[in-house]
Amino acid sequence: MNSLFSSLRSKNKAEAAAGYHPPPPPPLKAVVAEVISPNLKLKDSLMQRKKLCLVVNLDNTLLDTIDWCDFTRYDNDYFCFSGVQRFYKQGRMINLFDLKIRVKLRPYILSLLEHLQSLYDVILYSRHSPAFLDLIRPMIDPDGTNNLDLISAEEIWKTDRVKAFLSNPEMMVILDDTEKGWKKYSKNVIKVSLYPYFVKNGNTKKINKSVWESWTEMKGDECEEGGELHRISSRLGGIHTMFFQPHFDFQDVRQIIQNLRSKHALDTFHPG
Repeated sequence: MNSLFSSLRSKNKAEAAAGYHPPPPPPLKAVVAEVISPNLKLKDSLMQRKKLCLVVNLDNTLLDTIDWCDFTRYDNDYFCFSGVQRFYKQGRMINLFDLKIRVKLRPYILSLLEHLQSLYDVILYSRHSPAFLDLIRPMIDPDGTNNLDLISAEEIWKTDRVKAFLSNPEMMVILDDTEKGWKKYSKNVIKVSLYPYFVKNGNTKKINKSVWESWTEMKGDECEEGGELHRISSRLGGIHTMFFQPHFDFQDVRQIIQNLRSKHALDTFHPG
């Protein structure tokens, strides 16, 4: 027995000396695949506050990013235009010097998040690091009033909030550019068209298969009013109204989403 304890102590010391770390946390899709018991406390709170849950894939939907090493001539040519400098002044584009990443917010993102504040509890999920999310928080919530939860793929072990949302699928909407990874919750997904602002090493058309050229290639940007996020804002407002207004008689957002899909009211936006 003593030899066993001695062996375990030696193993622990060796692991510590080698910089041992526990296995990485599961990705979001692993959390989504779990069987989760309903969180009635959250549901009661939502009903009292007349709010729904919203989970948003932040990447390529609400913003676009590019590593500095991936700049193309299209990007560099576009950034030479004096009009582009207004994006920096308005806080709609920023260089994250520590991470060597350039970030561009999608037009209407701030209006969208402000509109959702009174209608939804919101989680923004990203593949990027916690450091990235800390740096962009002032961009997407400059006044600090939107009470947004930003969750990184590296912090997915902080899933209590995510699980609480997933446990009430009848009150949850998901915004993503794809239903992949949301197998159990595909009926909750509202698809958002991709926002290909940067060229990404000239492979935009290959990466974003159904999307036209990047905005830097076209030397333009999506419209504030009438663009994709403006459309999404309107649809999310309508879903909230239909859920909480008694005369609509909807008890489940999935019924509403299915109803809107059947009328092609959730078709994604693509400029001509």
